[in-house]
Parts: sequence; structure tokens; C-alpha cells
Amino acid sequence: MVLINALNISLQEYHKLEKRNIPRILTAFKEQNTDSINCLLEYSEIFSHDMMVSVYYTNQDDIEVLIATGFVKNVQDNGKIMIKLNNLETGQKEILEKLSSNDKSIIGRTIIKPGIPQKIFNQLLFDNQFS
Repeated sequence: MVLINALNISLQEYHKLEKRNIPRILTAFKEQNTDSINCLLEYSEIFSHDMMVSVYYTNQDDIEVLIATGFVKNVQDNGKIMIKLNNLETGQKEILEKLSSNDKSIIGRTIIKPGIPQKIFNQLLFDNQFS
């Protein structure tokens, strides 16, 4: 009976994660001759070509901290998603370096979300108006 309850709880947790549909990072690497970082993600229905994305690192206090924004470069035929992080947050250099080195401990605590925070959007909008 205990085993059945444990299995039931595990299945419920799995379905919660499955419904969330936020893809995990499969691999990350630095783009040559730039500061940008590329990440290959699992399949997800909520991401599409050229959409903007936000990247958060979950710190030791279990708080998600914005570390970068970027965009979807490609949704491959196999469903995997290639993103480019080209707006790296200042003060997050150490985490970003480890991410670009494919550090699994950092990758496991990094979350990719569709869209960007309003403050970044407003900054991009303002910059484009006066350039």
C-alpha cells in the first residue's frame, strides 16, 4: 500500500511538470567571436521561431533571478529548440560563464520562459525609438 501511494504521488508530480511544458536545456555553448550563448532545449509547444525568451537561474534561496534574455533561433524538424541569449544581465557573469561551459549543475537550475520582462521590453522599445 505504501508503494502504491508513493507511485501515485510520483505520477501526480510528473503530470504537474508535464503540464508546465517548460523545456529543459539539453546543452549550452558560447557562440564564437561573440558574448552570446546558444542553448538547445527540449521540445515544447509554447515556443516558436523568433520569439523572445527569458532565462532565470534558481539561486540557493530558491529565488529565480533573471540572468539573460534572447530569442528562439530555430525550431528544428525534430522539435528541439535552439535559442540565442544575446542580452546578458550584468552581475551574472559567473553563472553565465558556467552555463556557456555546459556546467550541468547550472543547467539544472536554469529555466527558460517564453517572453521577456516588461522592463526589458520597455528598454528595447525606448532604444529603438532613438536609434
